[in-house]
Amino acid sequence: MAWIDKRRRSDGGVSARVVWRLGGTRDGAYQAETFSIGSDAQNLARADGFKKMVDAAGQRWPDGWVKGEGFVRASGPSRSRLAQSVDERRGRWWSRIVCLALSC
Repeated sequence: MAWIDKRRRSDGGVSARVVWRLGGTRDGAYQAETFSIGSDAQNLARADGFKKMVDAAGQRWPDGWVKGEGFVRASGPSRSRLAQSVDERRGRWWSRIVCLALSC
């Protein structure tokens, strides 16, 4: 089970670190993610939310989470945009076939 470790920063603020053992086993490697950018309340709330995600993922990193960055969007076109592009090409291809068949 993951836990939250609160630490006092040099500026007097509080950072919250979520710590757990990978896979939840005694032999699992320690894993940690720190939340320290926002206010004390924001850091604790973010850490609590992340702890719940780790617990739900079976003491593993949540799918799509990048350590130190959070959930990161893909840099390329989104899947829906790619699907739209394919559909547009498919539509043009079908219109050409129909036009050839009808001698447009």
